[in-house]
Amino acid sequence: MAGESMHIVSGSVLVTTGGISSNVRTTPAVHENDGGKGAKWVLNGANDAYPNELRTDAEGDTVISPGLRLNAKLLYGGGLVYGRFKKLDSGKLDYQYEYLPQIEGWLRNTNISRQLFTMFYDLSFGGTAYLLFTKSFDGRIRSVRVEHTRYTHCRLNEVNSNGEHTKCYVSPDMGTSSLDPQKVTEYAVAPNYDTVEWVKKLAPGKSYVMAIKAVDTGRQVYVKPDWDSARASDWVAISKSIAALNKSALNNSMRPLWHIKIHQDFWPNYYGEAAWKAWNDTQKRDKVKAYCDVLANELMGAENTGKYVASPVISSKLAPEKLIDMLTFTPLENKVQLGQDGWYLTTSREASQHKLSAMSLTPALTGMMPGDGGMGAGSGSNNRVELNQRVLMAVAEQDMYINWIYHVAEINGWPTDLVWTIKQGLITTLDTGAETTTTAPMNQPSNANNNG
Repeated sequence: MAGESMHIVSGSVLVTTGGISSNVRTTPAVHENDGGKGAKWVLNGANDAYPNELRTDAEGDTVISPGLRLNAKLLYGGGLVYGRFKKLDSGKLDYQYEYLPQIEGWLRNTNISRQLFTMFYDLSFGGTAYLLFTKSFDGRIRSVRVEHTRYTHCRLNEVNSNGEHTKCYVSPDMGTSSLDPQKVTEYAVAPNYDTVEWVKKLAPGKSYVMAIKAVDTGRQVYVKPDWDSARASDWVAISKSIAALNKSALNNSMRPLWHIKIHQDFWPNYYGEAAWKAWNDTQKRDKVKAYCDVLANELMGAENTGKYVASPVISSKLAPEKLIDMLTFTPLENKVQLGQDGWYLTTSREASQHKLSAMSLTPALTGMMPGDGGMGAGSGSNNRVELNQRVLMAVAEQDMYINWIYHVAEINGWPTDLVWTIKQGLITTLDTGAETTTTAPMNQPSNANNNG
C-alpha cells in the first residue's frame, strides 16, 4: 500500500522497502571480549585505529593542528553564560546576564572553562565529544568531565531500536596494541531524549556518558569530522610528500650546486706515486671512493651550506697552458629550486587551501602566509568580515553542543527560565555615518546594561 513499508531481516542486513524511500543498514564490525566482561563495542575504522590515525595526521600537519584549535576557540567564544529575556518598555525582548551563587559554585567546581574548551576541541577534531557526568548521593549532578573520556579513548556499542547507544567503553589505549580489555571502563550512555527522567532513575554515585555528535551524512555509529575530507582527497598526504621532498632536497643539496671533476693524475699526487702504483684496481677504487665520500660529506647538507674548499698552491716553472687542473668545480643550475618552476610552492599552497576549506576556515582567519595566490592574510576589513561571518555561522552548532546543560539545570534545581548560551562578540569599526551599521550575533545580548 502507498505510504507503508515492510522490513525484511536477512542475516545482518535490514532492508526497509516501500513508502517514499529505501535504506540498507549493515551490522558494523564489533570487538568482542568473551573471556572477560563481555564488552562489545563497534570498531572505529580498520583495526579500530581510525581515531589514532586522525590524531597522527593532525599532530603532524602545520595547517590542520592550529586549524582545529582555532575552530575550538571560535566555538568557545566568550564561554558559557546564562540569563533571562526581559520585556522592555518598548515591547522588545532583551537578554540580560544573571549571576547566581549556586550555579557559579558548580561551574567553578567542575572547571567548566576547561571542560567546555576540551569538548569543542574534540568536536572539531573527531566530530564527537564524550562528556562524563557523575551523580552525587543527594541525587544532583556533581560534575562533568571530559579529560577521562577524550575522543580517542572512547568507543560505543551498536545503536538500539531507537537509534541510540546504551554503552560507552573507555581506555586511553583504545585502538592500540597496548589495549587490555580487562582494564576498559564501561559507562551507561544517557539517551538524547527524556534525559532527565533517565538520570533520576540512575543510582546515586553513578557516572554516565553523553555522546555529543556533530551532524554528519548519517553514519550508523561514529561521526567523521569534516576535515577528514582533506585526508580522503589526499591533500594531507600531498602536503607530507612535499615536506619530505623539500627536506630531502635540503639535506642532499650544495649551495651552490657543483660538479667536481677530479683529474686522473690527482690520485698518485695525493696518495703518493709509489703507494698508488703498489695498489691493485680494487684498492684504488676504494681509495677514490673514500676521498669522494669525504669531499661530499664536507660540502653537502644544510649544516655545510656556505663552506669553502682550501687547498695548497704550488708554484710551477711550466707554462700555464701546460698546467693540469687536478680539481675542477663546475657550477650547475639548481634543478631542485629552479627546475620545478615553482611547482612545489604552488602545490603546497593549494593543499593548504583545501585543508582550510575542509575545516571551514579561510586564510583571513588564520593569517596564513605567504601572500601569493590568494593565500595572504588579507586586509583588516576582510579579516573583520570573515571573523564575523564565522562567528554567526557557529551559533547553530553552539546551541546544539551545549544543550546538555539544561538537564543538569533541571536535576540540580536551578531556575528553569534561564537561557544558556555562548557569549560572543563581533568586530565593528569606529566609523560613523549613514552607511555604518552595528551587528550582534543572534545569541549575543546587545543591551548596554548587561553584566558582560
